[in-house]
Amino acid sequence: MRKSFLVSAAALLCALFAGGTAAADVFYTTENGTAGTLGTIVIRSAESIDSPVTVVSGLGTSLDVSAFGVDGGTRVLLTHRSADSNDTAAVYTPGTWTSSTDCVLTGTTNLHGATNSGNGRSLYTASWGNGSIVEYATSTFTATGNKYTYTPSNGTARGVDVLSGSSVFGLFSVQSGDTGLASRVVWMDGQISDKVQGFGGTDASPNASEMTFLSDGRIAIAYLGNGGKGGIDLLNRGAVSSLISADVSGDQYGEVPTLCSDGDNGLYFVSHNVSNDVTTNALYRWKQDNTFTAISGDLGSGSFFRLAWDDSNKLVVLAASNRIAIFRVEDEEVKQLRSFEITRPVTSMALTAAAGSSDSSSSSGCSALAAGSLVLLLLPLTALGRRKR
Repeated sequence: MRKSFLVSAAALLCALFAGGTAAADVFYTTENGTAGTLGTIVIRSAESIDSPVTVVSGLGTSLDVSAFGVDGGTRVLLTHRSADSNDTAAVYTPGTWTSSTDCVLTGTTNLHGATNSGNGRSLYTASWGNGSIVEYATSTFTATGNKYTYTPSNGTARGVDVLSGSSVFGLFSVQSGDTGLASRVVWMDGQISDKVQGFGGTDASPNASEMTFLSDGRIAIAYLGNGGKGGIDLLNRGAVSSLISADVSGDQYGEVPTLCSDGDNGLYFVSHNVSNDVTTNALYRWKQDNTFTAISGDLGSGSFFRLAWDDSNKLVVLAASNRIAIFRVEDEEVKQLRSFEITRPVTSMALTAAAGSSDSSSSSGCSALAAGSLVLLLLPLTALGRRKR
């Protein structure tokens, strides 16, 4: 996933443990092919970052972790993704890792993204297996009945990602076999229904992987592209423009599997580039003046990456294969504070941000699946593959 998860400030203030000293918690899963673990890194401040700790072991595989605020605190959702049936999940309260509430995410198959409403009462998932956005009540983690399944005229729809703000936004891909045909960004200001109102047909780049809000309400969409030519597109009031690509920037960034916003309309993104059988993975920063800065050009040769932003401490958290690194942003300077080597490959990561985070959901998004209208934007894709985790 993963992207940062939208958490309400009020719910999160209640979630910062009894002493309220932790600014943010990083949660991550690892797998070795046969078994998995759940770990955490507590960020107390930029100057005080705890080492990784495994809190749950002996788990299965195909894991995904999400973290969000609910009434009464923070919850960690550990999902066992299934290729052909409803995903199962365990819900933990941080600090009490020896017990969990088990549930079935009815309607979600092979979860590829999750986020919560501004008031913390709803959880939204992007279901890859059946091309759906599904709502659950966080009080019971049962489906509310609000569900949108995109049914294209050709091909099979896949749920790729979901965001929650003033509306709930879903990212879908459409595939025919191994060929990507199209993708759609959907926003839901009201009750999900089968009635779909089109909102233009602006072309966008192929093979989308993830999306995130900018502080001005625009949505940045990372894509893998065809032939390793990826980039980032911007969605603004129905119009899609290319922000980062070989044609726009003059450089070849390769695939862009993950990105995060810094709360000031800036972006951090990972470039995964393969040339002449040599893999280069690098972390970049893009600013509003359209400048690009390479932060780290040595991310190893793996293929899993996830970024998250901690607004309270101005930190970028990066998961890259067997490594989790934390960078501090101070005006023009980006400095690596800590880098942790993880014993087994990291397969997912989520960040619970402190109050005041730019990623906090607007409370108006809590009823986005209850009443109103549905709008879809057509974003053609020609080779969208499974989202990397």
